[in-house]
Amino acid sequence: MDEEKIEAIGKALRTERHRVNAINLISKINPLPQSLATAWINDIVYALDTETGAYNKFQILKQLKRLAQEHPSEAVVAVPSVAKEVNNELRNSAEEDLSSNTKVNWGTEILQYILEGTDASEARFDIHPRDINAFLNYGGSEHRSLGYRLLGRSATPEAVRKLTRDDISYELELVVSSYEEAIKDACTIVLDFLSNDENITTTETIVSFSELYSADVLEPDSQTLEYVRNQLLNLLRTEDRNEKQLLSVIVEISKENKDFAKVIGEEAFKLLDGDSSDQYVAWRILSRVAECTPIVVLNRSDKLIQEITANGSDSTLEGLKIVSILGRHGPAVPADLAKATICALKEEERDIVIAAVEAVSTIDFYPPPDPLMTLAEGNDKVGKAASKAIDELLKRERDRLTSSDRKFQLAESEVSLFKGDRGRTHLKQRTRDGFWADLDLSKIRMGTVKETVMTVNRDENVPVVFPYYEPRDVVLLAIALVLSDTKAKRQIGIYSPGSRAHWGMKGEIRDELNKFALSNVAGEVVNAVPIPNIVPHAYVWDKEVKNDSRGDGPGRFILCKELHDLEYVSDLDVILLNLTSRTKEDLQERLRDVEEKHPQATFVNAYSYYVKNERDGRPRYGPPLGLDSISTVPGLNTIDTVLQRSNFNRESYLSESAPADFTLSSLTKCINTQKKWSLGEDDIRSLADAASIRIDHVKAKDISSLLDQVFKESASLRGVDDGGAGGMIFSRQLFFERLPVPGKDFDEWVRERYYRGEWFVPPLINERIGDIEERAGTVENLQAVRPLNRSVRIFQQIDQRLREQNPLFDKLKEYIRDTRENDQRLAIFSESPKHAEILKYSLLKQEVVTQDELDTGFISVVSPDEARGMDVHDILVVFGVLHRENAAFYIHPRVSETLILTYDRTWATMVERHAREFVETLNDVVGGSNSSPYLYPELLGDTEQEPVDETSNVESTGGSVVADGDSQHYKSGSLDPASSAGQGLKTKVKILADAMEAVSSREYREESGRYEREIRHYIVKTEFDKEIKLTNYDRILCRRPNNSKVEYHWVSPEALTSGDTIVTIPDEIERELWREQLRNLYENEVNADQAINRLTDWYEALQEIWRRIEEDLSTTEIATDSKIHEVIFENLEQSNDNFERTKPTVQTWFNSVLEADGPLNLVKDPSLTIGPRSYSDIEAIGRAFKYDRLSADAKEIEAAMEGLRTINRQQGHELHDAIREQMNTSKSTHVREAAEQHVVKDIKQINNEFNSN
Repeated sequence: MDEEKIEAIGKALRTERHRVNAINLISKINPLPQSLATAWINDIVYALDTETGAYNKFQILKQLKRLAQEHPSEAVVAVPSVAKEVNNELRNSAEEDLSSNTKVNWGTEILQYILEGTDASEARFDIHPRDINAFLNYGGSEHRSLGYRLLGRSATPEAVRKLTRDDISYELELVVSSYEEAIKDACTIVLDFLSNDENITTTETIVSFSELYSADVLEPDSQTLEYVRNQLLNLLRTEDRNEKQLLSVIVEISKENKDFAKVIGEEAFKLLDGDSSDQYVAWRILSRVAECTPIVVLNRSDKLIQEITANGSDSTLEGLKIVSILGRHGPAVPADLAKATICALKEEERDIVIAAVEAVSTIDFYPPPDPLMTLAEGNDKVGKAASKAIDELLKRERDRLTSSDRKFQLAESEVSLFKGDRGRTHLKQRTRDGFWADLDLSKIRMGTVKETVMTVNRDENVPVVFPYYEPRDVVLLAIALVLSDTKAKRQIGIYSPGSRAHWGMKGEIRDELNKFALSNVAGEVVNAVPIPNIVPHAYVWDKEVKNDSRGDGPGRFILCKELHDLEYVSDLDVILLNLTSRTKEDLQERLRDVEEKHPQATFVNAYSYYVKNERDGRPRYGPPLGLDSISTVPGLNTIDTVLQRSNFNRESYLSESAPADFTLSSLTKCINTQKKWSLGEDDIRSLADAASIRIDHVKAKDISSLLDQVFKESASLRGVDDGGAGGMIFSRQLFFERLPVPGKDFDEWVRERYYRGEWFVPPLINERIGDIEERAGTVENLQAVRPLNRSVRIFQQIDQRLREQNPLFDKLKEYIRDTRENDQRLAIFSESPKHAEILKYSLLKQEVVTQDELDTGFISVVSPDEARGMDVHDILVVFGVLHRENAAFYIHPRVSETLILTYDRTWATMVERHAREFVETLNDVVGGSNSSPYLYPELLGDTEQEPVDETSNVESTGGSVVADGDSQHYKSGSLDPASSAGQGLKTKVKILADAMEAVSSREYREESGRYEREIRHYIVKTEFDKEIKLTNYDRILCRRPNNSKVEYHWVSPEALTSGDTIVTIPDEIERELWREQLRNLYENEVNADQAINRLTDWYEALQEIWRRIEEDLSTTEIATDSKIHEVIFENLEQSNDNFERTKPTVQTWFNSVLEADGPLNLVKDPSLTIGPRSYSDIEAIGRAFKYDRLSADAKEIEAAMEGLRTINRQQGHELHDAIREQMNTSKSTHVREAAEQHVVKDIKQINNEFNSN
């Protein structure tokens, strides 16, 4: 074909009018010579890019396919266009079957022909990862394989980054193989390009090289590395626009190759002697090298000092910046360099001084150098910067390693752990002013450590419950366990689930270890050897133990963030669990695995009074439950020793006068006027002094009326299977009752954070209301629709009322003003960190507080995590009732008075109950039922019960419109559908309590689950050969001497020994006491006798039904539990046309009855389900199995269950208290007369479970 025709066909391909003819002509040329392929390939690609007709595009692809198969090298130019076509088609056909998609199939074949027909060294594809993202995201395995191969042939920084960072561990072998080929191709292309002298090295090639090298998939020789280093220097001098990328390359390669960092660092130091442009490049390089491999720069500190002390201000500034980087990222800054930095503080040029201040703040001077203190006295920019640097140094409390590398040899004698202990070697702790001092701790902290050491020395597991919040004391425990017996050389595994919100990350533990040291000199010393230099510490990484310190002395610490990491450590002597700040959900299961791995290890579970127990639903703050029968540390004797001191006076710990201007000096002066809080000791003394909780009824009649109306709507759904509708209404009610800021401020903050790109922000107020409206449109039970719709209208009114002004916020402003006038400190509690931020935002926006007040802590806004460790305050303000899980913060030991702002005084009863429950939990931790060192709080203020307005349940007051357009009204007596006798406030209190329980997480007995991970069975034999069967979860009364008298206490069977006197109480006595409790709890609302009788009807009916089915099945087959459940459910469905319950629900009803020891156990054991919430389900069971009593009395049984449902573990605990009190009184009581006393002859554990009969 002559040149003229070739050119004509090429032009035709570029015009829409003649393109089809040109394609047809090309298709007839078979085979297609390479010369023609070369001549037309660009024109064909152009045609593909510009063609809009589907048919024509297919014809173009068809010819490209032929061309790629016959001449793949010529077709390389078509790769970008074909890849885009396939990519778009894959994205648009993500849900379709791709096997029949011609465009995808042809395009895939074209790309594969080109890949297979060319080598990486010959053909580099001009393609961007975004043009093939659908290959990887939507394509099949063959497309993903092809996508990775295309990335490899591209070898651009973006492509290499995608290749080296993709996780393909889950991929098929085909894809993995292609991925590996792609990596090889990228390496080949980059290395070929760098080794070819004819190529001009670009920034992109250098960046691709660094990505491959840092990913450890490229192994260049020394010549290539040298070439890259030289090119980096050249490019940095000539390409300003790529400076950031090139400097990142230096960092990445230096991290992997210390020699590279050393040489390029040396080159940079040489450039400092060049002109200004060379110096600029040199400082940029040194800043990156100092960050990733600081030792390289530190080794040339002499040159750095020379630059800092030079006359030129630019060199001084740049040198000080390098010192700042070294201080943050490197080991200890050499003394000479530190001195040069201090000298710069005395310069006259302000910019140099500020840079020197920044550098000093990173070097960890303790105490801060005098020139810095002098600068801080100024009020200008320099003075503020110096003050900030001083604050940073004081807060960081990090010690530097001593310059000595000598090994510290422990003496054979005992180590003195605390001030005044005997021993030639002394444990030291870094002081705030930079010295090392003997440990002078409070009696409770010192006693906790000593008790733990003694228990572990006896090889006994021990739960430690710090009666204060200081997670760092776990590190002191670990150190003491090693140093208390250096010959034992204990290996201690430390599990610490730290996070940003919870102290205990591995880095934080390492820092804390560095704050302790050893010295042979008693008293305060300048130099001591840090513990990590003596006792080594390590961590677990990828199932291997990695050493992490220079120590080679006795013992070792192994730090683990995940509990299962301990399974990869061998020969642990002690396992110390740092659970002072949080316990994670899977702790119990993981701990069981660790115990199996380390059966000989001694376990020390360290908790605090403010552990965040992360479980299903809302986390609970407080010590673990279930410790009332376990010996804990510190013991009651240690605590009593502290409490026997003089009376606790909170006022002595509060500031006498708050400064008007919150400068550092005035703050320090103010702090010095107050008594220093003794950590631990003053915490328990404060808890032993009855806390004050004051209820302040915020009078906002319109708000209160609307909240009362919406409360009636949620209450109307009690006992109704509403799919959670009532709970949703109540949850929104709580939100508005606790909302502390105007609605406008709340939404402003949320929107602002959302627009900033923050993911996790609270819902807007109208979104919360919209959720209810949406639920009304989807709820299955029509009975719930109207309450939901009415609630929406009420909430909209509340939102409108609180939009610009909030009565709670106005009341808070009054208290803040009074706080200033009375020179007090005030804290404000928020149940979530986000809501705390919103409150700060509103307070600052409306100029209620200043930032200085927040910074200095005279006004604090705290979330639960932050409140645990806050300083002493006069008042803690709480908005509305807290969830039960946060009840610990009602009685914070460092608060003189807790103030609760609420629209409804009805909450007072629940506030008091939850606060008392927390006190009981603390007392259980200390001595179980034996002792109660901590007192119940005193409830003050507006606690008088409000009268119930019979006429304002729905209508608003003050002439406002009726919230509900419907004419239906609710009377107060109808609040509780389960109780026909319930009237007025008593009913409302009960419903509020039930509703709060419903929105709280279920209760756990965490510690019993950890120490008693399995049910163990015991037989106690008495002197007359009577056998009493118990499990490790049971408690029995045991006689114990107490000074000159004898008392009875509930103990675990494991605590019994031969000769002990125990007491058993007849069932009928316990039943009678339980009935009495019910009467006292419910007064006229529930007939106790009738309720128990009705529950007994239910219990006996289900037992009889189960027995009947079991007997029927046994005649023909083995009657397994699953088979019996199956028959029961089939009968229910066959006998009831509209039976809507699921099989698991029915199984739960029967299993609870079968597991219960009797009807009352259904109430006492929170793990069991009392029964259905609807009488129709009770009727259905009676109808299915012809059990007339269930059918006839279904409504009465349902009412009894509803009345009993709120009886939980607390009532069971009170029952035990009542029995114990009657046994310990000197008077004749019904319990004492009926009790049977037995002397223990023997107690043994048995393997088989007890026969249920």
